[in-house]
Amino acid sequence: QKNKLSGVLSPAISQLTNLEHLQLDENSFQGTLPDAFDKLKQLVTFGVVANAFEGPIPESLMNVPNLQYIFMDNNKLSGSIPLSLEKLTGLKKLYLQNNELSSTIPDVFHNFKQLEAFDVKSNKLVGIIPNSLGSCTALVKLQVNNNQLVNPIPLSLVELTNLEIFHLFSNSFTGNFPEEICQLREGKLENLAADCNREDFSCTCCTLCM
Repeated sequence: QKNKLSGVLSPAISQLTNLEHLQLDENSFQGTLPDAFDKLKQLVTFGVVANAFEGPIPESLMNVPNLQYIFMDNNKLSGSIPLSLEKLTGLKKLYLQNNELSSTIPDVFHNFKQLEAFDVKSNKLVGIIPNSLGSCTALVKLQVNNNQLVNPIPLSLVELTNLEIFHLFSNSFTGNFPEEICQLREGKLENLAADCNREDFSCTCCTLCM
């Protein structure tokens, strides 16, 4: 982390079969990430924060059964979030913010009971917040702001009783923020930010109106 390493990440990374933590944050790597992670069965942490990686999220990363932490924010990654993400049910933190990801957020989170943080802010994501995120009852932080998401805001999110931070501003939501989800403000939800300064959207329980 925080060195001056540059160049591309070699596919030879696949030979490090006993590797548990790969953290290459804040360097100057570029190019695409090699689709060569299938053999890293012991990998728990995958971190490439703040480099210049581009191209898709490698499908092979979705075949690493012990992954708990994915930190890929602040790169130039593009394409979609893989549907095969559904395999990584042991994930605790998924950080994909500040990239160029497009398409929809896949509705694959039904069994992500350990997921504590989900951050996809500042991408080019479209469609809706997936209903299955309401199954992630360990979620503390949910940030989907600065995308192109639309209604409906799923009422399943009322199940997120551990949620402390929920940011959904700078999207294309209209109408009223669901009163049912406002009930979370009576619990741990202390930071709820939405576009309630717009004429076409209102929120009676938001702590911050953008």
